[in-house]
Amino acid sequence: MNKPSVSPLRAIRGNFTTPRLDGRTSIARKIEGRRQELIEAVGGNPTPVQQSIIDRIPFCEWYCVELERRIVNGENVDSYGGQYLAWVNTVRRSLLALGLDGTEPEENDPLSFLEDDK
Repeated sequence: MNKPSVSPLRAIRGNFTTPRLDGRTSIARKIEGRRQELIEAVGGNPTPVQQSIIDRIPFCEWYCVELERRIVNGENVDSYGGQYLAWVNTVRRSLLALGLDGTEPEENDPLSFLEDDK
């Protein structure tokens, strides 16, 4: 049995963030803009796990948009074998993993129990 060349623990400790885009293309600027939006949505200082998810969401969203563009233009997307739903679900689950479910957080007033029930 072949041993992996890198131990799993060492691989986890490595830097797995996506490469930084130089911003020369419109898609690179959109992806970087989306990354920044997601970073702000989680409070501006994401954990390493959050950062890993954040780095991947814009690419998944771009792929969804690309497939949608092909569908709208009447291109045959059957060869993708249902990948569209998988990509959309990946985006949805990634956003949920970040705690971004589209609802506004409830205001938690610690003194609300003092209010009279009317």
